[in-house]
Amino acid sequence: MDLEKHTVAMKTPIIIDDIEVKAIIDTGAAASAISSALLEETQFAITEKSNTRCIMADGSRVASLGKTEIEIEIGEIITPILVEVIDSKDWTLIIGNDFLAEWNSNIDFESKTMTLQDKEYIIEIPITYYRQKKVTFEVHEENFEEEIIEYSSLDDDVHENDIYQEIYNILKEEDEMEELTKQLEELKITKQLKER
Repeated sequence: MDLEKHTVAMKTPIIIDDIEVKAIIDTGAAASAISSALLEETQFAITEKSNTRCIMADGSRVASLGKTEIEIEIGEIITPILVEVIDSKDWTLIIGNDFLAEWNSNIDFESKTMTLQDKEYIIEIPITYYRQKKVTFEVHEENFEEEIIEYSSLDDDVHENDIYQEIYNILKEEDEMEELTKQLEELKITKQLKER
């Protein structure tokens, strides 16, 4: 594994229980996730069991502590989101494809904005992206095919000696961003067909 390979990731400001955090937008993750440390600072608690396990960069396996539904304020809306709870001392919130597809998200890299849309709202929120080191994780869930999800440690935010703080999103190299946007569009089309 090449830990020195740099990639690009995205963040956007989100409020949970009056706590503002820079959430990581992860178009490669099937599910959204929150760190246990951040969850403990809110009124929310784990409400469901989970079979999800992460294989960390050092080969250790970290089981999800469970699932819960939290409320987030993103842009002008307050909305529920189901998240996996990962054991970590860092304040981390990862927004995965479950949320992005539900809100028919569209990411514009040139204007550095993400548009969320449902039957009532169309909102545009700012995103930032930056270079970071790449770390790969695998997530296994019972009754589902094995899925590889890539996360990474953020160069400026994370202590390198704490492996549990490496639960972060990555995007592919810049030349692959167009392909990721196409995949997100396909997810939106699939969701629209299912709703018919």
